[in-house]
Amino acid sequence: MAADRLTHYLKPEMLTVYTLHNPTKLITELRLRADVNGDVEILNAFWDQTLITGTGDVVPPILAYADLITTTDARDLEVARLIYEQHIAPNLPTA
Repeated sequence: MAADRLTHYLKPEMLTVYTLHNPTKLITELRLRADVNGDVEILNAFWDQTLITGTGDVVPPILAYADLITTTDARDLEVARLIYEQHIAPNLPTA
């Protein structure tokens, strides 16, 4: 989902939700059912929330990039490159 929101290039097959709240409570509130073949994954947000700048309601771009480059799918790698070029490289310190 973050790749789509950051680049408008790739439609997600799976949705990973990172929450600051108890994932079990969120699952209950949304009335989700466990399904090992499902397309929703709910995890605890583990990063410093101050890292989110200008990306709205998505994970830090570096996390979206890291998730994408762990696959061998050419489209995932292509959108990872776009995220790097558009959202990561411009924020790296220059020498």
